[in-house]
Amino acid sequence: MMKSYIPDTVVSVKIKKNGSELSMLKSYMDMFINMKKMSAGIWSNASKNGGSKNEAIDEISDVMNGASIKETPLTEGNKDPIAMYMYNLIAMVSIFGSLAAMHIAINNQANLSTRGMRISCGGSPKWKMILPELIGTYITHSACVLLSITFLKFVLQIDFGDKLLLVYLTGICGAVMGVSLGFFVGAIGRLSDGAKTGIMMAVNMSLCFMSGLMIDAIRVIFSVQIPIVNTLNPVAVITDAMYYLNMDADLSRYFMKLLTMGGFTVVFIVLGILMTRRKKYASL
Repeated sequence: MMKSYIPDTVVSVKIKKNGSELSMLKSYMDMFINMKKMSAGIWSNASKNGGSKNEAIDEISDVMNGASIKETPLTEGNKDPIAMYMYNLIAMVSIFGSLAAMHIAINNQANLSTRGMRISCGGSPKWKMILPELIGTYITHSACVLLSITFLKFVLQIDFGDKLLLVYLTGICGAVMGVSLGFFVGAIGRLSDGAKTGIMMAVNMSLCFMSGLMIDAIRVIFSVQIPIVNTLNPVAVITDAMYYLNMDADLSRYFMKLLTMGGFTVVFIVLGILMTRRKKYASL
């Protein structure tokens, strides 16, 4: 039976001169010899281990027909390109919490609002007024982001993978970072409420564009040509976290993105409070 499939004849080929046709002939011969060795190994294992000869014959037939090579996916995640736009959409919703938080900083500056004047004339430290407002905005905006993820998942049937709780965690971390960014920007300079709102809108849309919300290839271009842009882009950090969560079996890169979001949040809050609590005014 063995000889009917794999004759014991020694096969070899010698090429006396160079040429494309002769090189192709040698390649085919090498492939045949390798297939012969693979088939011999299958038959030998079946004989030693008491396996079914018919199964061994089927495997040998597969080898001879080139069916021994199987495609194995590197990940079980959702590879639909539309999913990347959904990740960016969640990131955009998260970062736009900055518009609400920006007014917290503005309303605590005496040269920009009447409420800020009253707070400055009071005896309470500013941070005691600011933190409760920030916490309330964190809770409200996080709820909005979670509602958006729920709508995308259960109404639009977007596949976020099998780690939905971590998707929600990512949304909360992104929402907190977005609110902190708005508070930081609102504390910068003496521009009016309208001017800061315009700047915040321009910054948000620019960050979303560079993250790939409009054109996914833009994010890839920045990743290859100027990687630091996506590293420092809060929207891209949220998008990357969602992507790694869905595509990577190992969550190490995902948790690094969460730590990055936490770092951004702490920096924005500290700088924002420092810029609002130390201001003094000669006249109002």
